[in-house]
Amino acid sequence: MNSFPSIKNPSGISQRITKKTVRATAENGAPMVRARQTKALYEYTLTWSLLSTSDLESLLTFFDNNTGLTFSWLQPVQNITKIVIFAEDSIEHSVVQEAFDSTGNLWNVSLKLQEVV
Repeated sequence: MNSFPSIKNPSGISQRITKKTVRATAENGAPMVRARQTKALYEYTLTWSLLSTSDLESLLTFFDNNTGLTFSWLQPVQNITKIVIFAEDSIEHSVVQEAFDSTGNLWNVSLKLQEVV
């Protein structure tokens, strides 16, 4: 299994926990609910402010090679390795017009990861 690339830690991480349910309504109008999965799973939104072009290229190459596959990611806040997938089919990235480093442009980047186990 591949590991998320060793790039600068995200400047922002938000997480959302989800436990899917099945919902229905009985004939008398009463709601019926049951868990659809046995474990609640996390979805993470990672953002980088001022990511270097070389880190962005590493990230985009990893995305290209691992979309649709599971991989390990070290969640830096809790220092726990998670097994995740890319939650979306794209990575949003935009150049910061006024910011440069010795290697060139700096980028704002956002992506979502979804825990699978």
